[in-house]
Amino acid sequence: MEEYTLSASSGVVMVDRCTDCKGIWFDTGEAGQL
Repeated sequence: MEEYTLSASSGVVMVDRCTDCKGIWFDTGEAGQL
């Protein structure tokens, strides 16, 4: 897993990415912040 930091209008959001399948997922509330 890798963590990416994204800048959004609501602030900074951390996104997790699987290095095997290249999928991404969000922890609780992160998707709404984007």
